[in-house]
Amino acid sequence: MKKTILLVLISMSLLGCGSDDSRPEVKPAIPSPPNTSTPKPPKPPTDSIEPPVVPDDKPIEEVYKLLPGIYNGITGQNEIAEGLVDDNKRMWVIYSDNIPDVYPLGFVTTNGNVADNDGEFSVKGKNYSYDSKNAFDITITGDYKTAKTIQGKIFDVPSRSTTYKIDYNDALSTRKQSLASINNRTFTGIAYITGDTGEGELVIDVHSNGVFTGEDESRCKMTGKFTPSTSQRYFESTVTFGGAPCFAPRETITGVALLNENNELIVLGTDANRSKGIYFSGEE
Repeated sequence: MKKTILLVLISMSLLGCGSDDSRPEVKPAIPSPPNTSTPKPPKPPTDSIEPPVVPDDKPIEEVYKLLPGIYNGITGQNEIAEGLVDDNKRMWVIYSDNIPDVYPLGFVTTNGNVADNDGEFSVKGKNYSYDSKNAFDITITGDYKTAKTIQGKIFDVPSRSTTYKIDYNDALSTRKQSLASINNRTFTGIAYITGDTGEGELVIDVHSNGVFTGEDESRCKMTGKFTPSTSQRYFESTVTFGGAPCFAPRETITGVALLNENNELIVLGTDANRSKGIYFSGEE
């Protein structure tokens, strides 16, 4: 009896381990599909890395400034050019024959201040010619994109011009003008005024605080004052002529002045309506 039961259990066990063919009523098992899932990307490192800096393609805009100071150079007509860009950026430039120790042919000046404008300018001005004894309307163009250099053209009529190139003089531009250097001194030299028949000798006596008196060879008397500019590179000057026999009776001339490297007092100025210009150069 025990053997019979054991055989039955073995038979049932064998049936449970057989193939599906031995069990026609059971459908074949569906095999598991292969592992086709997309592998996950590796995690980035915990230390963050800054992206590289990409340079800006837009160029930095140049900023040009007209530099006030003392300049010297030459014109296209081989004339010596010496001048000043004052603290308000008004230009005063004396031109002379390229010969040592000669008096100037005249000077040019802008009617107003030169505005900073991308390194270039075109302004109206005046040419006070002592050669032709007249004042001419001019146009002055300039390019100051090159450091410490101004170059351009001066037009007296649209079809006629001359070039110029003047360079900043570091040594002269750093010299300080002081009242102590001119007070209580007498300067004698040559003076020109637009429209007069020629130059004449003028004596200027500077008293205290830059106040001065003057008299030329025709007995024209004048009074005036030199005031140091903000930069102290030059003096602001004012001179008022007396009555007859002065060529510009009762008129006031304003401008600039300085004591140059040769210890000469140089004075430039114009009247209010800019029809007359004066030049004086004298030494003690």
